Amino acid sequence: MKKRLFILIFLINSVGLIAQTQDTNKVVISTSNPILYLGYPYQIEIGNNLGRTDYRIEGKNVIIVKDTLGDGYTLNCASTELDAEIYFIDNLLKDTFSIRRYQVESMPKVELFLGQFADGEYLTSRTADRLYVRYGPEIPLTKCKFKVDAWILSISGYNKPVSGSGETLSEDALALLKNAKKGSIVMLSCKYSGTGTGIKVCSSSFKI
Repeated sequence: MKKRLFILIFLINSVGLIAQTQDTNKVVISTSNPILYLGYPYQIEIGNNLGRTDYRIEGKNVIIVKDTLGDGYTLNCASTELDAEIYFIDNLLKDTFSIRRYQVESMPKVELFLGQFADGEYLTSRTADRLYVRYGPEIPLTKCKFKVDAWILSISGYNKPVSGSGETLSEDALALLKNAKKGSIVMLSCKYSGTGTGIKVCSSSFKI
């Protein structure tokens, strides 16, 4: 039976399989998501390696750090200007036996929540005071962490907005919400920081 080389690469939400037959030296690459996000810490795990026991991983437009324990690696993209490339190199033969290429993009747009309420929803509770910046379930970048640094809240029909810092609305903002007329639109913006970002801005609006 002919041996095959299988390298399983797990990039958080992107699973790819590289297979190489030793007699033809043919590399077949398939991936469900050829995109990497700038600033996101991907984990690469290498497993079920038959035939290639002495190899290393290098890259272009990526920063690759080998785990101190196990056979895993952490990968982070350097910029969105170039595609990321990952090279699998046989140390004994000095042979690059596989190359993975990924498009590099900026982190997806986050969502600003007021309590459990998302952009465009009705505020069925006017006592919700916690602000959250996160991704919805359609973007499963589970290692992302964000925090709200500052916020500003305004309501249609009221001239004076209320602002504050941190992840909780002030008593003045809650009073404005409580006294707002039914049918008003609540506009909430914040500055936030976190995974893959400097300080950025996002906004949501809610209906009363």
